Amino acid sequence: MVETDMKGVIVWIHGLGQRAAKWKDLPQWPGMEAIDVFCPQAPTSHVTAFDEPAPNWMDMPRLPLTRAALTHMARDPRLEVSIATTHAALDAFVDRGWKPSRLAVGGFSQGGALAMLAALTYPRGRLAGAVSFSGWLVGDDGGDLQKVLPWIRGRYVRQPATPILWWHGTCDTRIPVELHRSGVTALLHLGCTAVESRTTEGMRHAVIAEQKSALGAWLESRFAESGGAIFGAEKKEARDVLPGIVSNFEPSADSLAPVDRRRRCSTPDPYDQSLV
Repeated sequence: MVETDMKGVIVWIHGLGQRAAKWKDLPQWPGMEAIDVFCPQAPTSHVTAFDEPAPNWMDMPRLPLTRAALTHMARDPRLEVSIATTHAALDAFVDRGWKPSRLAVGGFSQGGALAMLAALTYPRGRLAGAVSFSGWLVGDDGGDLQKVLPWIRGRYVRQPATPILWWHGTCDTRIPVELHRSGVTALLHLGCTAVESRTTEGMRHAVIAEQKSALGAWLESRFAESGGAIFGAEKKEARDVLPGIVSNFEPSADSLAPVDRRRRCSTPDPYDQSLV
């Protein structure tokens, strides 16, 4: 098995209207030196709130986001595909020998919403953690998600002990902080036992320096908690990472070896309509 000096991997999911290259500097954030970063790219389709096509993981019915809109998003078939896409990215690393406890998933806004669902429903083991910056809990209607998410019934929540870092700004005018608070309550009602809620006074819908400084340390702590070997006993042949979806870093036969961190994100795209 190929050795690596990386302590873990995070699959980082961009927001609505963004390209994966938006996050090309993430590997250079403080504390991220020993953490590999994989950024998948969402397909482009019609978004209701924009009334035009944009890269998305699910529909955005309106902005600012409301609780009623969360239910609409839960019924969007694109969301189920996006969860499967994220699971496929994680599977590619597991199939190469990485333990799930050395993998994390995170994202900004719509990417953060997807990251939490993907982590809580991952079928191959508990991940090291999930990170949501300015995200929301899809389908939050006060906690009874089984009625709102029929496509996920029977597998929600598979991994309630997954550590979750959910960070939001009190002055977010696109995703009101009230959705953060109600979503945290809903997760607790669903039996999630490791939800870390952080809010920053005055922060809008953005990523601030404090978050950049904290992410690497939080991930390293989660990877360290897993203890033991980074790799499992078996190494399987990996499947295609994201069939039909463009990604910035395609794991190859030597994907467990150190990679050129400057090549982790695709060529920057001038299209960046939204930070949602």
